[in-house]
Amino acid sequence: MEPDRDYAEQGVSLMGPELGGNQDQFSFHDSPVQRKGGIPSIELVLENDCCVGCGACAVRGQMVMTRDAQGCRKAHPAAGADREALAEASKICPFADESPNEDVHSDRLYGSLSQADDVLGRYESVFHARIADDEEVAKSSSGGMTTFVLRELERLGAIDYVIHVGAGSSELFDYRASPADGASEFRKSVYYSSSFEEAVRVAKSKEGRYAFVGVPCFVSALRNLMLVDKVIEARVAYVFALICGHMKSSLFAESLAWQVGVKPNKLKAVDFRVKKPGTAASDYGFVASSSNGQGTAFRRSGELFGTNWGHGTFQLNACNFCDDIFGESADATFGDAWLPEFDTIWQGTNIVVSRSGVVTKLIEQAIDNNRVIGGELTVQQARTTQQGNINHRRFGLMARLAHDEMARKWVPIKRSRVLLAYRPDSRRAAISQKRRNLSAKSFRAFETAKRWRIYSLYPILLSPALIDYEHSYVEAKDFGAGLVPRGKIIVRVARAILRGIKIDASSVKDALRLRTKV
Repeated sequence: MEPDRDYAEQGVSLMGPELGGNQDQFSFHDSPVQRKGGIPSIELVLENDCCVGCGACAVRGQMVMTRDAQGCRKAHPAAGADREALAEASKICPFADESPNEDVHSDRLYGSLSQADDVLGRYESVFHARIADDEEVAKSSSGGMTTFVLRELERLGAIDYVIHVGAGSSELFDYRASPADGASEFRKSVYYSSSFEEAVRVAKSKEGRYAFVGVPCFVSALRNLMLVDKVIEARVAYVFALICGHMKSSLFAESLAWQVGVKPNKLKAVDFRVKKPGTAASDYGFVASSSNGQGTAFRRSGELFGTNWGHGTFQLNACNFCDDIFGESADATFGDAWLPEFDTIWQGTNIVVSRSGVVTKLIEQAIDNNRVIGGELTVQQARTTQQGNINHRRFGLMARLAHDEMARKWVPIKRSRVLLAYRPDSRRAAISQKRRNLSAKSFRAFETAKRWRIYSLYPILLSPALIDYEHSYVEAKDFGAGLVPRGKIIVRVARAILRGIKIDASSVKDALRLRTKV
């Protein structure tokens, strides 16, 4: 998933406390109203729209997965699911109170590692890296290191299969269990709500050694599942995380495709990150193809409405309550090295946080053999690549928890160790709430546009919340200095609306042309 690099705010310290001290979880209140008499908290997760759709609870059979009207994969109790089944699901769900947190898994799996940070978690080594073959790296979203490590593990005989997101049979994307020797076929970033229950069931039915690749909350969910399912525990040899800004619903892909001329009901395939030699690593393109045989359409991602990751459009609500940035319970974590010195490299550069001696060694050997271009990163550099994520999942999370406490809403129990040092000021708290409001309104605005089949309704209806959010970054005390950024906000929104009107006008012309031919 895309790092939240656009959700950055200058002047916020990125350094938190050292790992250690109070390891307890906390919630803002534990009253009977909050916990509702000790019912399995999976029910509260679902009731409060905090399901991230991972599918871990469905592997055991007590839950089923569906896609809702907002394009999000969500869990529901299976017919006949009893209290005991829901209690077990609560031990698996990454947002339920009964499930282990990332500290529990990290202490159990990587307790021997002496190096730790409150954002990165425990780690053995931190790299910046990309594969040296330009032809191969061009096929990856970033530096190609996730695929490289999977290939090397398969070559060493350490894994036979990979559980990963790929092109789906009935949907654009879904989780699959694929032979590891085909790792090159399932690279690329996918910003699309998916569930892994079917792929993990394949692993339960087919012997072999598996590697799992997922965003941090999915990694936590799988670790929870492995504690209650010994077959999965025995077969999953490696667990890898992808740094995630937030999970997107399927409407995100539809909204981008519509802007390049492919309507939601005609969408066949998308590529969220297409590289162009000679440009910045962050200046990638988007491609969509239509089911009516009209081919593919390309557009620079930065030109499309809704691609600013900081706006949180089509973000799942569960992502408002996640505190794991670097996949702390994964054997290694991969992401984009969003640093100025690497953005000029069009091929892309990965950050790799390794907690595995095997992974560390194979990357070091590959660098020595010139198969990989890279070196070590400092902890501060690693943290800086995720400045926006730290703002969202530390300062912003504290603000959202406090807000929901005041509203007497249920919230998942979070780790005090990683949050208590990040007290948001009133401005950060306001920004956090407006971002959440903007995210929620993006669903309603786009659903209206789809219902009326008029794309321009989406930017028109969303523009008030977007302008209000962007306005939060302008210092109210200096109105004069804020005129330029205020003007830029309005111009960006106006351009998006005008492009939307052109899209709709083109659709009308196409419809009239077809009627004339008939």
